Amino acid sequence: ANYYPAALEALHSDLPLVLITADRPAKLRLTGANQTTIQSGMYPLIKFLDVSSQVPLPAIDGPLQLNIQFSEPLIESYDINWIENLEIFPTPPIEKLSEVLTIDIPTRTVVVIGHDKGGFAKLEIEKFITENKLIAISEDPLISRDIYPFASLTLGSISHGLDCEAVIVIGRVTLSRSINSFINRAKIKYIIDPKALKVDINRVGDGITDQLPKIKGEVDSDYRSLWERATSITRQFLNEQTKFSES
Repeated sequence: ANYYPAALEALHSDLPLVLITADRPAKLRLTGANQTTIQSGMYPLIKFLDVSSQVPLPAIDGPLQLNIQFSEPLIESYDINWIENLEIFPTPPIEKLSEVLTIDIPTRTVVVIGHDKGGFAKLEIEKFITENKLIAISEDPLISRDIYPFASLTLGSISHGLDCEAVIVIGRVTLSRSINSFINRAKIKYIIDPKALKVDINRVGDGITDQLPKIKGEVDSDYRSLWERATSITRQFLNEQTKFSES
C-alpha cells in the first residue's frame, strides 16, 4: 500500500518502474494465515508477475509489480558479492508514434508549457518558441527567457482580455485554475505530449502528437503587445511586494 503514490505516478507518466512486493507462499492465501492477503494484482491497470521461483524479467513499458513469494527458510546462503552481478541497462529512447503536425496558426495563438514539458528537452522547446516567434507561457518559469512570466497571476487578473484563438499545449498542465480556464476558452487546441498517445488516451484536441509541430503563419503584433503590457503590469505589482518569488 505504501507504494501506491509511486505506482500511480509511474502509471500516468508511463515510466518503467518495478514494484517489488514480498509475499508469503500462495498456499497460505485465503486460509486465515497471519499477515497474508492477495498482493498480486493489487494495483489496478498495472501489470504483475506472481512468482515463487526464478523467472526472466520481461521488458517493461510502464510500471510492473513483481510479487515474490517467500517460503521458509528465508536464508540458505548469503553471497556478499551479489551486487557485482547486477546489470544496468540504459533507458531506451522514447518511440515516436505519430507524424509531425504542420499547424497553420491563427494570429492569436499561445503556447502553454506544462510542468513536465512533455518530455522534451529545455533547449528543444526554447528553439521551437524562438524560431517561430511564438507567445509562450510556462509552469516552469526558468525554461526560457522568451516566455511571458507570471502567467497564472496575469491571466487570473486580466483574464478574457488575453484570450486566444488557438492554444498549443506541450505536456501536462497542473493545478493553475487561470491557465486551465485560458486553455478551455480557446477555440482550437493542439496537444503535444507522448503520454497523450499511450497513457492519457482520453485527452482531446484538434491535433494530438508526440513531436513538436511545424508552424506556418505568425502571431499578430498587436496581440503580442497586449501580452507585453499585461506582463508589465503584473511585474510592477510584484515589484511592490516584498516576499514574492515565482521560482
